[in-house]
Amino acid sequence: MAYTIKDVARLAKVDPSTVSRILSNAAGFTYPEKTRSKVFAAAASIDYRPSEMATILRTKKSRMIGIAVQPNPSYAGYRMISMIFDSISELGYTPVITGYKKEEDGTFTMSNELGSFCGIVCLYQNLEEKTVALCKKQNLQMPIVLLARSITSSPLVWSVVSNTEKSILDAVRYLFDAGHREVALICFEAEKEDPKINAYAKAVKKLGLVKNLIFIQPVPEEDIYNAGQNAAKLLMKKKNITAALCASDEIAMGFIYGLSSLGKRVPEDFSVIGFDDLPFARYAFNGMSTIKQYFDKKAKVAAELVISLVETGKKHSKDNHEISLDCELVLRNTTAPSPLSLHKK
Repeated sequence: MAYTIKDVARLAKVDPSTVSRILSNAAGFTYPEKTRSKVFAAAASIDYRPSEMATILRTKKSRMIGIAVQPNPSYAGYRMISMIFDSISELGYTPVITGYKKEEDGTFTMSNELGSFCGIVCLYQNLEEKTVALCKKQNLQMPIVLLARSITSSPLVWSVVSNTEKSILDAVRYLFDAGHREVALICFEAEKEDPKINAYAKAVKKLGLVKNLIFIQPVPEEDIYNAGQNAAKLLMKKKNITAALCASDEIAMGFIYGLSSLGKRVPEDFSVIGFDDLPFARYAFNGMSTIKQYFDKKAKVAAELVISLVETGKKHSKDNHEISLDCELVLRNTTAPSPLSLHKK
């Protein structure tokens, strides 16, 4: 049962307006401590929580932070949503999951009223343009924190990103030092600029290796693990590749399974490194090598940033709009020296 301010007033035997003023600590009104105590006790007895929308209408201030999401097959996305939700809650604001729907005229609208939020956290890069456009259309100046590299020049947008370039260079260099001379990157073909693809291209160029991009495009009924299995079939058509980086741990799991079904052993015949270090990575295949993203830190930084921007009204200059967080190469049991280099010995 959802209790209202009238229920609190009835239990405390005061007017609803008195309850509202006491609970909101309204300026210009004073009440005896006995009355205040009765109101707080009545509210606690029925676990009454003031309506967020009613508070916005009364004070003209929102404490709701939108978390803009979209369907995504990766468990990493789910973890980020959960962690950001908790981080925002811990800071005394109300997190609200929201998204976009495409209208018949091709425009996008938000599933919640954008103006009810004081700030937005966007999980994915392609949500940035929609959010910026909608803010502009509604003349809203709220801060937008993006968990990817920004592709707009909007002063409203700040980014919290993982240092993909350094971590992928570390991974490719490790494989190079282990004798691998052809290292593939397995990922979904990106519509926009993909930092993992760019980082991989820079890494292989720096080490003098051949670039081998394996793009996977799963059909709707396939899941992300099946996409990884399909990548194994694609890769077997190419000779001399002995190692691969995968854009996610789920792709890596499917890829390793696919290699096994084709008679390839990991890591004896082929080395595989995933990305994210999801909880299952330490157990799959006796421990899967991967690049660890610190999701908890990323969520905390994003939540603290958006709330700080809400409270200060700060906008960025071109030089300070991005916060980069380090990743870590975690070596387990799916990587080993190249079988080709062992044969040469």
